[in-house]
Amino acid sequence: MKKYNIGVDIGASHVSCGLYNIYEKRLEHKIYLLNKMDKTIEIEKSTKKFIEIIKSLIDNLQKECKFEFNEVSSIGLACPGGNIKEEGIFLGSRSLNVTKINWRIALEKYGTKVFTENDCTCAGICEYYINAWDEFVMFTLGSGLGISYMKNGKCISEVGWDISKLNKRVGEKYDKYINSFEGLSKRYNRIKNKKYARTEIFRCIEKNECIAELCNMPRAMWAGIAAMSVILPFMEDMHYRVRKRIVGNIAGVICFTVLYFLLPSSIYAYIGILGGIGVGFSAQYGWQAVFNTFGALAIAAETYGLQGAVSLRVIQNVFGVVFALAFCVIFYWFMSKKKESEVTVHAE
Repeated sequence: MKKYNIGVDIGASHVSCGLYNIYEKRLEHKIYLLNKMDKTIEIEKSTKKFIEIIKSLIDNLQKECKFEFNEVSSIGLACPGGNIKEEGIFLGSRSLNVTKINWRIALEKYGTKVFTENDCTCAGICEYYINAWDEFVMFTLGSGLGISYMKNGKCISEVGWDISKLNKRVGEKYDKYINSFEGLSKRYNRIKNKKYARTEIFRCIEKNECIAELCNMPRAMWAGIAAMSVILPFMEDMHYRVRKRIVGNIAGVICFTVLYFLLPSSIYAYIGILGGIGVGFSAQYGWQAVFNTFGALAIAAETYGLQGAVSLRVIQNVFGVVFALAFCVIFYWFMSKKKESEVTVHAE
């Protein structure tokens, strides 16, 4: 009988492994291991060594808890960065000094199902089950930064910078392993010759939501999410997202309103599901903004009514993106003036 699940949390500083009792719904045992990977050795050798570390951690968990692997329903691995979830593949990480790993092959000796997922999304799923939050943004801060927009226990979208654009601008080959906030900040600072990318994002988002809260605006998180989604390292990219965010939200509001009046009230909830599917199939940011509006309005309409939800959605999103754009413009101008004054002082 399948009684347990095994969870493995992979981080740059440590790795942990836990045994979860499915029927009693509790964590039986958890063990930690400091991650002391040698980052000077070749990445292929380091990857093989890392796989053996994970196996030994799972084996030690079995020895301490005295269970059989035929009692284990599945093994889940929370991995930093990119994953091909359908195939159980971790795309690798420079912070770990490992390349792509197919965990289903690597852990096949245990004879159970193996799943992989982004570690931030895993944290979001956990918060959903513990606190029953329907819609929220999950931040994980460690060796890197993870951001996931969660809705009904599923990751709707991950907000981040387009790494390929950063690499193209400096004439470098796209590197899929650069997926941490630390790495992006270093590249941004080197390209733009600036040293404030990291604080810029948090100052903007926190001020945005603070103003919305002080104005007693419901669903203030919408303004924060809107601001967070349009902040990019290059202003021309940011202008593009601001336009698409505003137009996409207005288009989404119109489409949702039409469906709201055409469809019977018994299936209003399915409009949000339709939006989630649409986001999954949308490759362009503008269409993602349209379908994201479906899910947000489907929930908000139950509390504020259609008119109230639509008004809040438009106001919060326009406020969020305009504030973010204005903040970044002023911030860049201020820092450029500061740099000019520093150069003048040194010249004197």
